Amino acid sequence: MAIGDVTQKKLLAKALSATNTDSSITGAVTKTTTITSITLVNLNTTTARTITIYGYGTAAGNTIAVITLAALATEILTGLDYVLAAGEQYYFKQDAGTDVNATVMGIEEVVS
Repeated sequence: MAIGDVTQKKLLAKALSATNTDSSITGAVTKTTTITSITLVNLNTTTARTITIYGYGTAAGNTIAVITLAALATEILTGLDYVLAAGEQYYFKQDAGTDVNATVMGIEEVVS
């Protein structure tokens, strides 16, 4: 690939857990990664779940969003422009269990 080439891709597709380091996106080497959409689906039939998204670290000060999903609910975040340089990370977790599925779409642009 040449500098400036852009590829659309799925950056993450998995069930979240209560440990934020289990589900993360890392900026690729020689590329800039941009998160463009996040889809969250709570498959629990009776219990709401709270999802926390962190940018560039997992400390409370790095919290980007806290989203509560009702049982069997879906949240789709679009029009995003979260940019990660090589090695930078975004982290995702839910409050308990593993019943929220996350799919993150984005683009990678070759920068060197």
